Amino acid sequence: MANVDVTPDPPARLRVCFPYAASRVRAIRSVPGRRWHPDRAAWSVPDGPGALDALRQAFPDDVVRYREPGVHPPGGKRDDAAGPSSSETAHDRTARTPPAGAESAIASNVGSPAPAYPDWRADLLDRTRRKLLLRGYSPRTRRAYLGHVRGYLRTLAAAPGEDAVESMQAFLVHRIEHDDISRTLHSQAVSALRFFAGHVLGLDDAVEAIVRPRRERHLPVVLSRDEVRRLLAAIDNPKHRAIVHLVYAAGLRVSEVARLRTEDLDPDRGLIHVRASKGRKDRYTLLGDTALAEVHRYLLIEPHDGWLFPGARVGRHLTTRTIEKVVERAREKAGIAKHFSVHTLRHSFATHLLEAGTDLRHIQELLGHASPTTTQIYTHVTTRDLARIRSPLDTIEDG
Repeated sequence: MANVDVTPDPPARLRVCFPYAASRVRAIRSVPGRRWHPDRAAWSVPDGPGALDALRQAFPDDVVRYREPGVHPPGGKRDDAAGPSSSETAHDRTARTPPAGAESAIASNVGSPAPAYPDWRADLLDRTRRKLLLRGYSPRTRRAYLGHVRGYLRTLAAAPGEDAVESMQAFLVHRIEHDDISRTLHSQAVSALRFFAGHVLGLDDAVEAIVRPRRERHLPVVLSRDEVRRLLAAIDNPKHRAIVHLVYAAGLRVSEVARLRTEDLDPDRGLIHVRASKGRKDRYTLLGDTALAEVHRYLLIEPHDGWLFPGARVGRHLTTRTIEKVVERAREKAGIAKHFSVHTLRHSFATHLLEAGTDLRHIQELLGHASPTTTQIYTHVTTRDLARIRSPLDTIEDG
């Protein structure tokens, strides 16, 4: 059981903080008027009669603590083993005003920065951030690693020392047992803590002691050619059609198609130059006449330079979430029963090439895989050889 910390957050809102778990995110999203504040890594909900009851209903398995400003700010030291505090019963709202002379640790408005960590936490987080920058990690990876390290540091009463590995393992056990994290998130947390132990704390010998979970092997979802045709036919917007055509025609990741520039397309050679993709690697992949025609049709309507698919904000490209929503809407409109994402089109690109007889080595280069082992997974989903095999049930009457 973990705490869900609730503190008053003017104007007329309650700030809600809790250890991350997918189930808790779903729970807070069930509360009307909830709002996520990425700059403070916290949620807020409308204050008023019944606010605490609504939170207790959303988090029935957690301790919902109502904390007075200046007494115990979210992000500070937690006592997750403790039961409900005496202030939990503060339905009369008397705790909304800080006691005289108390220093309020609550932001004055929703957009204000979150309360500061103790000096040693802030110092370790800053050192981790700088190490990640210096080693060239992508912004997305930096955010993910810092999130795991921040969560770990919140569990400590003092700066980690030589016994840090034990506390890291205890942190991972808690996440697995109480927060129900996925195997992927577990592995990512291990990577983050290994980086922190080795590059920030200098505990090189202890890195291997932070054990990575056994890998799960899931076969990718693949669309048939007919399903791809139906999906493409369900998209009317020229910009969206160009995006989805490029993803399938070139086997692009969603982040790669979002960051394409007009000069990355090479119609004369029929290639796309994918720049600084996963692992900061460049590569060339297929363009295709059909996808190129869709791009030209789109550019005739919306001529521009710079990003091939600009977003709503000036100077920014389209967000990956927007592209994901485009595919979700098209899937529903096309009536395709399979549950899939934008990345499924990349899997389908590779599988359909393999079924057409393309050499696995060429597919590896087009996808940008560092190891052929990664590409070999598509040999398990292709129907090229399986189609020639008849089920024994279909031949049982033959004699």
